[in-house]
Amino acid sequence: MNKSAIHSSLQKGFIMEIDLISLVKTKGFEHFADKFGTESQCHELLFQLRWPDGFRCPSCGCAKHCTLKTRPLYQCNHCHRQQSLISGTIFQGTKLPLKDWFKAAYFLAHQKKLSALSLMHELKVSYDTARRVKRKLIKQHQLTTEKAKTAHRVNHLPIITTPL
Repeated sequence: MNKSAIHSSLQKGFIMEIDLISLVKTKGFEHFADKFGTESQCHELLFQLRWPDGFRCPSCGCAKHCTLKTRPLYQCNHCHRQQSLISGTIFQGTKLPLKDWFKAAYFLAHQKKLSALSLMHELKVSYDTARRVKRKLIKQHQLTTEKAKTAHRVNHLPIITTPL
């Protein structure tokens, strides 16, 4: 896993930046499908990236939490603040499954000139959705790569945060 592609933790008031294109570079599609082929695998990876030391409430810092059955939210047992796994990420507000985002990133990582039309056919989504996903992934890749280079020059840390 590319360490510069990962923001190690979410702090209150910061957006989590993940360079998904760098993260999913693998030897082949079969290897990719083994690692990121299911929604639960993608959720697990995103959980580990967001909370590497386990869930911590951004309001009170409590580690005890539960997951809601009706919606994909984590709720602090102490202050009852609800936190989504995808809030503050490029996935926020999306209805597209995470596995499709990961699949799109895989194709973008392995095909230099992937068109939105090709991505539309691969993901079986509308052209507008494919174009939006492609644009977000490429923009995040460029932003994170640039910030990683700057961070490396300054203090050799791969942690990247952006104020809200």
